[in-house]
Amino acid sequence: MGGGVGLELMGCLCRIKNCAAELLSSMEEDLVTDLDDDSMDLVGRDLRLKTTFLYVDLSRVISCDESNERREALTLLANKFIFFVEELTDAVTSRNVAVVKVCYIDAAQALREVVAFLAPPQSQCDDLEEQEEADALASCSSRETEVQVPLELLQKDDESIDSRVKNM
Repeated sequence: MGGGVGLELMGCLCRIKNCAAELLSSMEEDLVTDLDDDSMDLVGRDLRLKTTFLYVDLSRVISCDESNERREALTLLANKFIFFVEELTDAVTSRNVAVVKVCYIDAAQALREVVAFLAPPQSQCDDLEEQEEADALASCSSRETEVQVPLELLQKDDESIDSRVKNM
């Protein structure tokens, strides 16, 4: 990779981590407050905006990865995240707070997996460029908190989201 591409990828990686942290913290803050119709609209817009940036940056990182194995693994993780975000967006549109919370947990976990995949332990970096990317990810600020959701919603064996919400 050339210097410009390396810098661009470091920027993408940093934006991914920052956007992920912002998305997680803003959604968590929104979910602990009472959401009225206007709040749900704002949550939906914020979700769409941040996930659009994530999608663009993830696409760029995936397309520039030289390892087919890593590219395929990241594509699977990104697709899983996008799937859960679509479910979350549908839940926000339906204005059902209980379903939003369940979908948020799934999307947040998928997003954390993507960010963890992009930030390998520094000891695993083989070359200077990979080390610079890991350093860029490490230097980006991140804040993770947890949403308080009833335990029965977290049980995911073969139950659908609707059945988990009904059992509350």
